[in-house]
Amino acid sequence: EIRFCDWSSDVCSSDLPGMEISPGQCRAARALLNWTQEELAKKVGVALRTIRDFENERRQPLKVVRSSIQQAFEQAGIEFLESEGLRLKK
Repeated sequence: EIRFCDWSSDVCSSDLPGMEISPGQCRAARALLNWTQEELAKKVGVALRTIRDFENERRQPLKVVRSSIQQAFEQAGIEFLESEGLRLKK
């Protein structure tokens, strides 16, 4: 079971400082790769609801899940940039 942190609070003791994928970056990366939420959920090994809730900013998955999402995109050729940017690697 995946546990979540509520967007309205900073209750996630497992979170560490540093750059992390945002919901907007997740949506943009999926669009660049032409992936559905279902495809991303399968690649990451989480429930569809996890991706849906993250992208809609309803709930924030734990850092380990966000890292797995980011890694899946990076392995597919997405490069994350500072200040919410991203692009396909050349």
